[in-house]
Amino acid sequence: GGEGGEGEGDDDGDLFDLDCSGDESTWSTKEIVWCRLLHLLKSIPPNVDFDMFADDEDWTCSGPLESCVSDPEEQKEALLELYEAWGGEHWIFNDESKRWGKSDCPCEWEGVGCGSHMIHGFQKVSHLVSTRTSILDNKRTISRGRISLDELIHERMEVTLERLGTTTSTTVPRTTLPLATFNADGERLDEGAPFAHDSKLGRNRTEERLCGLESRWPLRTPYCNGKPYAVTSLRLMSRNITGSWMPGVWKKLPCLRWFNLMCNEGISGSVPSFADLKNLQWLNFVKLSSGGEVATAFQHNDKLRVLGLMYNYFKGALLPLRKLRKLRVLLLSDNLLNEFGGECEAFLSPELGELNKLNALYLSSNNICGQIPKELSNWTNMYSLYLHDNKLSGQIPPELSNMTNINALRLDRNELTGTLPPLHFPYAGIIQVNWNQLSTLEATFSESPDLFRLGLSNNLFEGSLPALERNLKLRALDVTGNRFSGELRKSWGRLTQLESIEVGSNRLSGTIPSEWKRLKKVFAVVLAENRLNGTIEPYWGDMVELESLRLTNNLFTSVDIDAQNNLAKLEYVRLDGNLLTDWPEMLFYLPALRKLSVANNRISTPLPLGLVHGKYLGVLE
Repeated sequence: GGEGGEGEGDDDGDLFDLDCSGDESTWSTKEIVWCRLLHLLKSIPPNVDFDMFADDEDWTCSGPLESCVSDPEEQKEALLELYEAWGGEHWIFNDESKRWGKSDCPCEWEGVGCGSHMIHGFQKVSHLVSTRTSILDNKRTISRGRISLDELIHERMEVTLERLGTTTSTTVPRTTLPLATFNADGERLDEGAPFAHDSKLGRNRTEERLCGLESRWPLRTPYCNGKPYAVTSLRLMSRNITGSWMPGVWKKLPCLRWFNLMCNEGISGSVPSFADLKNLQWLNFVKLSSGGEVATAFQHNDKLRVLGLMYNYFKGALLPLRKLRKLRVLLLSDNLLNEFGGECEAFLSPELGELNKLNALYLSSNNICGQIPKELSNWTNMYSLYLHDNKLSGQIPPELSNMTNINALRLDRNELTGTLPPLHFPYAGIIQVNWNQLSTLEATFSESPDLFRLGLSNNLFEGSLPALERNLKLRALDVTGNRFSGELRKSWGRLTQLESIEVGSNRLSGTIPSEWKRLKKVFAVVLAENRLNGTIEPYWGDMVELESLRLTNNLFTSVDIDAQNNLAKLEYVRLDGNLLTDWPEMLFYLPALRKLSVANNRISTPLPLGLVHGKYLGVLE
């Protein structure tokens, strides 16, 4: 109830002591909100961390803002200082009438949010619901092959209102982070990776789409006009802000809780200490042009729950961040925590295991060194752990299996050695350990039935290919560049959701199992650089989604694919380095063909004239 009266010092009492029986039409606004919240929370499965916020003493309706209220005129003065120093005349506004300084009430300025005891009470409800429902939603979206941090790093008050079924003057457009299809390695990505690189569109395009999300919070506030207020949020995403940091301003905004400067690349220099912002809980500085010592800037903000610093120039040790015991989301990918060629300052110290409330940690592309300590197994609430593209070495601790809530684990592009231990991740959707030096595969992935992307490529794994009999939701499978031997798995024919299958550069032999004819959704097949033999059977013509077929350097003797009117999407065909003696008939029925390679075979007949009639064919070897 954001409009439900003054409510000074109102005590919510125990949520579970509410009497939620009877006719809802007779209830107060407060009773409606809390009873619907209670009903929602009772519907969450027991494996979800129900007490996620129960120990947070600052989530009460009458405490923190009472202790941090500052002079309204001083807050207004601080905001105008920011506006002038950061080129406010060039800022982008959705509503010019809400440009800063046009009215005497800062709470009416676009991007500024104000709070009082009543608003704080509503924020308590909205945050509990959006956070807990997001966890529930994440559990459910795994079955659709998606992992989303949207709920974790963006407040979803609209979702809150939908769930509670309430009406209010607050209107918040629902936003969704952009979908990414491919990463920097050309690998197909899950549809919900919010900060994934996109090689087809380029990183700049991905960031452009990310930064194109405008944050609009047109809150109708009862403040100013002689009533006290406290500035509790600044949401200044993608405003075309320029300038340097102003250390002296922040002490004038002691009630600030939410601070969003995302995608303002004109803000440069070292970020100052925000120790004066003692109530700060949600901070998003993703994609600025700023840096400095990450610990110096934020180690004293012990109420932080979300800290987003991706795509910047932060550096230095991570250890001081262990003081942020309430941290749920830490996004630090694509910074300079360790400079190339410098000393190892940024590493995963055992003490970081004390951050046992973490839900998401993004530390990729930071040159982080050292080993993965077993103490990180204390992160039992972890959902997304992204440590790829660093210099981590040593073995993967088997204790990581304690992270039973993991949705996504990315350890690829490091220097890890030894064994990939059994991983007891019942909710895992992504497991990637590509590009390491792992030699023993003990993990069977049988306890991860919702796994949809598995990356084991470019390691030193030996023996038979993993069976993957229970991973029926797999969409992307990559075991390229290992030492696997034996035959292709017949059981993989049951993986009917597969979209890409890559087993190139191994020591495999035998024929392609006929059971694979069930793989009707596959768009990329890589079997190159093995000792596979026999005939490519006609059923491959039924793989109507096929775009790329790479069979280079094997022992295939013929290609009997029936391609008439079926393989309309096939663009790349590589048959070079085999034992073919005649031109495959399928080549005459590929209207989208762009590149064809049949070099180094045993074909002696002339090149058929009809072969070069393809509209898009640009490369013929």
